[in-house]
Amino acid sequence: MPPIKSYLATFERQHQVDPERALHSVDLYAVWCAKSYVLNRSAELNPFGTKYFLYVDAGAFRSANYRFRAWPHPSTISTVFKNDRFFLGMITPLPRRFCTFNYTMMDGPIKTDLIEGTFMGGSASAIRWWTSVYYATINDYRAKDFFIGKD
Repeated sequence: MPPIKSYLATFERQHQVDPERALHSVDLYAVWCAKSYVLNRSAELNPFGTKYFLYVDAGAFRSANYRFRAWPHPSTISTVFKNDRFFLGMITPLPRRFCTFNYTMMDGPIKTDLIEGTFMGGSASAIRWWTSVYYATINDYRAKDFFIGKD
């Protein structure tokens, strides 16, 4: 699946140094990396003529104690979508040390689980924006040899 093919060699190499490699696989990295592509492609094709698109997979509901059991929450989704924003499910607030003006994306990925990568969405234009930024960032990180396997 494009663009994942171009990342497979990187995923294979990085799997050897993944501190969570017992939990992850090269195939899982590929699935994680493909989510934005799948969402964007759905928005491009738009077979149902919809205005908004939401990627949701089973991981969003993996635990009975998980706080997203009553998802999607209509008022939250409508607020995000009507403002033409891209929606990512955040599970942890951004640590304060990354809120300074000293940190830039070129410092590499934040090594904290911030988002619930199993749901995201928005309008076609918001998704197009996200997809371009996501893959540009992945490419920059790969060029700098930062770990890109985990979304």
